[in-house]
Amino acid sequence: MPVYQEGYALQKFHSQWEFWHVDTERKIQSGLFATEPELEQLVQLVAGDNEQWDDGIKESQDFFEYLPGYLLFTKPTCKPFELKIAAANWLNRWCLLQPEKKQCAMNRMVSQLMDHDLKIFIYDAQKLNDTHWFSTHLIDLIHHCGQLKSYFDQNNIDLPALRHSMIYEYGSYLMTSHNMWQLGIDYLDCCKQEGQAAIELLLPRITLRSERQATKLINLARQRGLTSVEREICKVLSKRSYDNERYGNALEWAIRSKDVLLVTAVADFILKHYSKTGCMLCPDTIANVGGRMFASPRLVFLSKYFEFYEFYRNRDFLSASELLVNLLESKITPDYFWPSLLIDSMPLLESKDPKIFAKETVAILHHIETDLVPIIERNVSKYGKHHSETVFKDYRVENVDEILNLLRLACARNLARALIIENTMPVV
Repeated sequence: MPVYQEGYALQKFHSQWEFWHVDTERKIQSGLFATEPELEQLVQLVAGDNEQWDDGIKESQDFFEYLPGYLLFTKPTCKPFELKIAAANWLNRWCLLQPEKKQCAMNRMVSQLMDHDLKIFIYDAQKLNDTHWFSTHLIDLIHHCGQLKSYFDQNNIDLPALRHSMIYEYGSYLMTSHNMWQLGIDYLDCCKQEGQAAIELLLPRITLRSERQATKLINLARQRGLTSVEREICKVLSKRSYDNERYGNALEWAIRSKDVLLVTAVADFILKHYSKTGCMLCPDTIANVGGRMFASPRLVFLSKYFEFYEFYRNRDFLSASELLVNLLESKITPDYFWPSLLIDSMPLLESKDPKIFAKETVAILHHIETDLVPIIERNVSKYGKHHSETVFKDYRVENVDEILNLLRLACARNLARALIIENTMPVV
């Protein structure tokens, strides 16, 4: 059988092939291969014997299975425009020999390609149950190869817009997958503004299975300038850590989210827990808040109170006293924490060597009467005298009356000592 080689004149090759074809049929008819039935059958197929090819068609599942081989051995110089006719004839032949079989989607699509009906082919390709993977990448390949531009122009098809639309839809689909959302981001990145908007919408909806994954999402959002997405993820992680009783982590993520209400809520919980138990939660996290404390006034109070707490633990009473007075004057003390803050002043007020001077002692007494007492009265008026909400919880005392009496007494004693010492100090 002659094989076409580059540079061959097509007419010369066709003449050689016709001669070979006639010679092969003559040899078959002369019985040259009769002693080898299988070889004879093979040669008959190569020579284009219709009976042998019909037998093959009857065993095929799809009409196009044997079409390439048939054309290779019977019409090797088939032109593209002749392929349409050859495919149609072969399809009719297949339907006649297998009338019980119906054409599947793949058969129709192959037939459309051979008919050069690319528009219908793409339409049917989108119906395949492969989440548009095939049609999306096919259109992308067609767009990049640039070979079918004239076809799309003739059929009034905007190929770049079609490619953009299909990549956008496929990328959006991938973003809903737990395992392939990163690929979805890569696809949507190709869609410019629409893709950016889709990423901003879909990224926060990805289920966070670990903090490592969340960190990856945050980095992706940060690279694209999606600040709102980054904050939303941080809020989710903060709430999850809070539910899991990882309060240091909850505070850290809340600060990163820059959500004032969330930061305030976590800081409130830490302060209330301390006032009830005397145990400061997540001290390492609070100690390293630094300048980020300004995310919320409540966090500022928590950070400064923790600083006072550390001074007191390290027996730096003068620094602790100064910071305590500043906290009292700061106007950011939450109502529920006034008893704890004022009780903290009692050991300093009761010190034989006064740590708080007369002026500051008067200020503390002023806060007792103008801040603590009105809060207590409002709560009693609102809930009743015996309601649990009227009693400010602190692990060091049992009831409010005891707090007030002890504080007033401590202030009176310290004021007396401070006045004596201040008025008897030698003038330099």
